[in-house]
Amino acid sequence: MLKKVLEKKRISFDSIEIESDIERNEEEANRVTKIALHYIVYGNNLNLSKVQKSLELAVKNCAMVQSVKEAIDIVETIEVRDK
Repeated sequence: MLKKVLEKKRISFDSIEIESDIERNEEEANRVTKIALHYIVYGNNLNLSKVQKSLELAVKNCAMVQSVKEAIDIVETIEVRDK
C-alpha cells in the first residue's frame, strides 16, 4: 500500500524494506497481541516528512490494518536512507 501511495504522490524511491516483530499471548492460544512494522525507504534526497505522511495515508486506507486495529496493537515506524 505504501508503494502505491508514494507512486501516486510522485515521490521517487528505489526500494522499500519492511522489518517486523510480533508479540503473542501464549495463554490465549498464542494469539497475536502486537505487531511492529519498521519501513525503510531507499532513494535519493527523500523528504522524511512526505514519506511519513504517505505511510499515514497508506495505513488509513489499508483494509487489513483497519480490520484488526481494535484487536491487535499495530506500531509503524519509518526511516529514509540514501541509496
